[in-house]
Formats: sequence, structure tokens, C-alpha cells
Amino acid sequence: MAETPEKKKPEQINPSLSPQTVRYLRRLARSGLHGTTPSAVARTLIQDQIKTLIQQGAIRMEFADRDEATGDEE
Repeated sequence: MAETPEKKKPEQINPSLSPQTVRYLRRLARSGLHGTTPSAVARTLIQDQIKTLIQQGAIRMEFADRDEATGDEE
């Protein structure tokens, strides 16, 4: 049997949000459009916004080798 590659767990981050933003994420979670929990909604919206900014050229997908290897944050 062939070995299955080990799946890498996504790295977790915990951004601090204002109470108003958390309340809005809860409302969006009730709608189910972007996810069913506030965390899922936040993840979806963050990922979608990053994709949009890359497509618009506002941010670039270029990283230093050091960043990729160590996961350094700025």
C-alpha cells in the first residue's frame, strides 16, 4: 500500500476584534452565507479579501525564502 501524505494542520491565529465586529460576525454566521460560526465567517472573509487584493495588485504574493521556511511574522 502506498503511504498517504501527512496532512498539515492550518496555523491558527487569534486576532483581537472590536465588540461591534464580533457582533457583526455573529449576525453573518446566523445567515450561513459565509460560514456557520463567527470564526468560519471571519476566516472566509479574510481569505476572500486577500484574494481580491492580490487580484487588484494591491498586495503581492512574493515572500522571502526566510519567511516561508520559518513562518516569521512581521
